[in-house]
Amino acid sequence: MKSNKVACIGVLYPSMKVFSKYYFESLESQSFKDFDLILNDDGYILDNGIIPKASNNIIVTKFKGTPTTIRLKLFQYVVSMNYEYIIFTDTDDTIAPNRVEISYNYLNTHDHFINELNIIDENNLLIEKNYLSNRITNNSQIIINNIFHYN
Repeated sequence: MKSNKVACIGVLYPSMKVFSKYYFESLESQSFKDFDLILNDDGYILDNGIIPKASNNIIVTKFKGTPTTIRLKLFQYVVSMNYEYIIFTDTDDTIAPNRVEISYNYLNTHDHFINELNIIDENNLLIEKNYLSNRITNNSQIIINNIFHYN
């Protein structure tokens, strides 16, 4: 059940089990705690992945389909629950401790906000800093062809 106006959403796949410990730890250590974590289970729990108990509210959905269909259904679910702010997360990422807070603050004054990414290896060593800034410049227009090309 919804308990906050901010929803952080993500999709859990069985292959994410390797990374999920770090994902959940980074969410637990967020400086801003007033958010619901909405995760779609696409076989993760059936593959013995564990969703740990957390200080924030966790809601698990079980939408099926292609990755695009699942994300669309997850987004529609969040909208239907009347969340004011939606923050997308990737479950194979470690999230900076202030990411939810910064996203929330920017979303108070902007319709959209894109977080910067630093690419790290399995030992947490930096491979590339500011990955998105190297591809997207300020005030550049992002069109659907860019999304298809880079994803």
